[in-house]
Amino acid sequence: MRDLDAQIVLPLRAAGELLGFWALRDERSEESLASAEVALLRRVADRLARSIQDSKTFERIRARDRLVALG
Repeated sequence: MRDLDAQIVLPLRAAGELLGFWALRDERSEESLASAEVALLRRVADRLARSIQDSKTFERIRARDRLVALG
């Protein structure tokens, strides 16, 4: 994590697929994050992953609809 300059790295997973990682660092403090903070960040990461997955799905549907419209 030192190479990423992060205090915590969370996986972004949706529908069983790993979409990426979210690397976070609080510049205000060198202290470790509290367990409540980590839990909150995990919930945010889950929502972020779902948003990314939804965006990818929307783009696939849009591309498919364009091809259908072309005939």
